[in-house]
Amino acid sequence: MLHRVTPANRVPVRSGDYVLYWMIAARRSKCSFALDHALAQARELDRPLLVFEPLRAGYRWASDRMHAFVLAGMADNARAFAKAGITYLSYVEPAPGAGAGLLAALARNACVIVTDEQPGFFLPRMVAAAAKLDTRIELVDSNGILPLRATERAFTTASSFRRQLQKIVAPYLAMQPNARPLARVPAHVKGADVAGSILRKYRSETDLAKLPIDHTIAPIEGGGAVAGGKRLDAFIADRLAHYADDRNEPDRDPSSGLSPYLHFGHVGAHDVVARVWADAEWDPSKIAERVTGSREGWWGLPAPHEAFLDQIITWRELGYAWCFHRRDFDSYDALPEWARATLAKHAKDPRPHRYSLAQLDADETYDPIW
Repeated sequence: MLHRVTPANRVPVRSGDYVLYWMIAARRSKCSFALDHALAQARELDRPLLVFEPLRAGYRWASDRMHAFVLAGMADNARAFAKAGITYLSYVEPAPGAGAGLLAALARNACVIVTDEQPGFFLPRMVAAAAKLDTRIELVDSNGILPLRATERAFTTASSFRRQLQKIVAPYLAMQPNARPLARVPAHVKGADVAGSILRKYRSETDLAKLPIDHTIAPIEGGGAVAGGKRLDAFIADRLAHYADDRNEPDRDPSSGLSPYLHFGHVGAHDVVARVWADAEWDPSKIAERVTGSREGWWGLPAPHEAFLDQIITWRELGYAWCFHRRDFDSYDALPEWARATLAKHAKDPRPHRYSLAQLDADETYDPIW
């Protein structure tokens, strides 16, 4: 897995009861380099695999909508891992801080911890804190087609990132995560035991009404790998062919609808991209020999397919690379100089319509779209 696996600490792999996969970003049971690596470690060490998927109560913007979406994914994962005979432990924190010590308790009996590397939100800080444990932690990057460590700097424009992508992406195109990793799992990888004392001490709360989260933001339909797969099927069948023409026409509803599934890791980018390639019967030999940096023509695909790949690869992974290389990615100072200069230049421009956050939230604008 070139540029995909990175140790988070210098603790060696040790003898233990199981390999622990701490699932925090790629929340799915297929098309995940992290799950592939965890299974490989379990096979090599001749130990069962324990999959641990937690959900905190105290994260920013915690709400019924966010929690329900993740819980749907947990239900799908529970069924998939149970069918394969792999022990799966989900934990929904009943109150902020209630889960403190749970990872450490599970780590005590682990040979190694495998976890997802994701450069955004609070996840890097959480993993950095966990790296102080006396158990080896290995980070695995399943974020995009181009690994985070394949680039050496942040890019401030899509065109510059696209040009770099075209220069170096070829060897990574053949490196695909397993689409059926739970098929034919060896017997010794199944049936990891979790200490009863841990299960008794750390109890989940899946009733949204009892959780200390924002209940004013109601759940929406969907969430989970099963719903995400259906959404992907529908996009490929009904919308992809018109994507290039319709994507800038919101009234035509051209989008894939995959953003929340990608965001919460219920669908992987590799799975989506592979389906787009398959729809056009594409293979890497069709890539242009010359690096152009162009949005169109380089992949050797029909226009709708190229337009969508530019969104899910160029624009999406531009953001991931930015977050990875700029730890201050969410600050004003992180904006490129040209962006700050433009904002400053237009700071005093007349604005005929000014709205409060509450008005924007309530759709109280002059524009029917907003």
